[in-house]
Amino acid sequence: MKQAEQDIKQLVIEAIRGNKMSQKGLYDHFAPKMLALCYRYLDNQQDVFDVFQEGFLKVFSNLRQLKDADAIEWWMKKIFVNEALQFIRKQRQFNTISDSETIANVFDTHVNNALSKMAVDEISKLIKLLPEGRRLILNLYIIEGYSHSEIAEMLGISVSTSKSQLHDARNFLKLRITERDL
Repeated sequence: MKQAEQDIKQLVIEAIRGNKMSQKGLYDHFAPKMLALCYRYLDNQQDVFDVFQEGFLKVFSNLRQLKDADAIEWWMKKIFVNEALQFIRKQRQFNTISDSETIANVFDTHVNNALSKMAVDEISKLIKLLPEGRRLILNLYIIEGYSHSEIAEMLGISVSTSKSQLHDARNFLKLRITERDL
């Protein structure tokens, strides 16, 4: 096991015991990743910070439930995604992903060539044109790496609906990207 992984595991153990410095260490280590995750789902900076804060409150209040300290990052991401989804359900707001490299992995070479000529903000604008459900599934599947069955369970939809929404989102983006390249 790498030293950094061992250090994180030790921070988890100590944080569970109530050690405030270990909790701060976990916060300092994971805050940038969790904040970036929140920004992928929410538009408004205040909303991002609200979800971010709620996410960490949940993490620390439920830390004792963590069964495997090695899985803390995955466990935390799940908490933050759930917090963001819960907020979205309440507010009906949604932000899109803006990672052009990740998006590029979804399309064929021709579309990727067109995509490489576009700025990240152009890509984000195209994604914002997607209906909310398609944007949400695109984000959960491509960026967060959830399976269609996990997405279906989280959103209360069928697996086929998740697959269909992702397929439609890809087709929509592919069409818009190639149109811009003509």
